[in-house]
Amino acid sequence: MIPTQVTVNAINSAYATDDVIWGSIAPSAYVRLVKENFVPSAALVAGDLVYADFDGSDAINVPFGDQTEVTDSVTGRVGILLKDPVAGYRWVCTGDTSLPQTIYGYAVRDLDDGTLLWTGLLPNPVPIAEAGNFVEISALLGYLVINPYDSDL
Repeated sequence: MIPTQVTVNAINSAYATDDVIWGSIAPSAYVRLVKENFVPSAALVAGDLVYADFDGSDAINVPFGDQTEVTDSVTGRVGILLKDPVAGYRWVCTGDTSLPQTIYGYAVRDLDDGTLLWTGLLPNPVPIAEAGNFVEISALLGYLVINPYDSDL
């Protein structure tokens, strides 16, 4: 069986408001940078990725509570837009540990057990070669589809 868009939208809506995933009084998920190239896939697990380890690359918590449900104006797909923390999703290199490295994407993970929830690629890899270099991500958006990079979606 293949779910209809109505079913996928209902699942997305439930996911966006799930207190177990996002937390109700404290953060329950975080975002980490990924420093080796990868292909986003439903089959990925946290151990498949190599995470950034430059000074300043610590995980950033996703603000707790319901996330924002959005609808793509072109495809009609429902997605989840993660709330931005006060300082945004920005990682600034503050030292010279483990340099250089290139950041290819990011992973959204569960704070309790590190389960991988979502992954995404940056539009272009970002080199981190010295203090002051940074990576900034805006509009962390997830759709409940297996092939988010398919041009037909």
